[in-house]
Amino acid sequence: MEQFNLERETAEFDRDRRKWQIRRRFAISSFVQLVSMTMFYLVAPFFMSVEQATIFSNFNAIIITLIGFFTGLVMLYMGAVTYNEAKKQ
Repeated sequence: MEQFNLERETAEFDRDRRKWQIRRRFAISSFVQLVSMTMFYLVAPFFMSVEQATIFSNFNAIIITLIGFFTGLVMLYMGAVTYNEAKKQ
């Protein structure tokens, strides 16, 4: 019975570690996407013509939605880490 409990705890630990790796990967990729979008918005006006800027402005609602989504993923990960650490103590 002792061996079974040890195996179960090891399997749970591995599963939790894998879950956090996946969550961390999502958060990091969202953060990279946010930084790249910000850099694009900062640099793009210097290289766009007026016609391109007009076309690009039509997509502002979509881009703002994506920024909100990626920010939400990063904040959700930070909240989950904080909650998980507080629950351990």
